[in-house]
Amino acid sequence: MAAVRTRSTYQLHVELGGLTLMELVDEVAEQALLALPESERRRYLPEVRARVEQVLRRHIVAYDTCGLGSLCQDGEPFDPWPAGEHQG
Repeated sequence: MAAVRTRSTYQLHVELGGLTLMELVDEVAEQALLALPESERRRYLPEVRARVEQVLRRHIVAYDTCGLGSLCQDGEPFDPWPAGEHQG
């Protein structure tokens, strides 16, 4: 049975565990390429990294106050991405 995708109104939180956003981008890009031989991974890594970053930039925002659900919802979103880094 195929999974059904529905839109969610839930707040999702990304646990970076000490990673920066750019380190997360690198990790996702590297993992996405693991099925390829090493030489191919090196060849495609810059493009895949840029595309992963583009997708995450469209969907990841940060809030200045968070912790309690109502504070997160009422907080002001801001761009958590470091200025001038990678912007692929």
